[in-house]
Amino acid sequence: MLNLILKGFVMFNFSSNNLLWISTKQYDRYFVHMMMDADTKRYYWVYDFKKAMKFEDGFNYCVSGKVNSAEKIYLVGENMKVMHQKKCRRI
Repeated sequence: MLNLILKGFVMFNFSSNNLLWISTKQYDRYFVHMMMDADTKRYYWVYDFKKAMKFEDGFNYCVSGKVNSAEKIYLVGENMKVMHQKKCRRI
């Protein structure tokens, strides 16, 4: 599935810190996680083709993976970890 969506695009590594989980939309072959950067207040959609990322509300996360260089940017998450053990509230 990933190859069909991103076929022919060059992929680059990305890592983003201090992300807050907003919501997850489930599809047959992948999940799309809506995340907000707590510093810049920008929203990102992280595609999880492995369906392995599980987020909880109120924690800051670091997400890393691949990003394409096309006009429409796809962030394909590969790894995630909790940044702070203490819960934080949404802004």
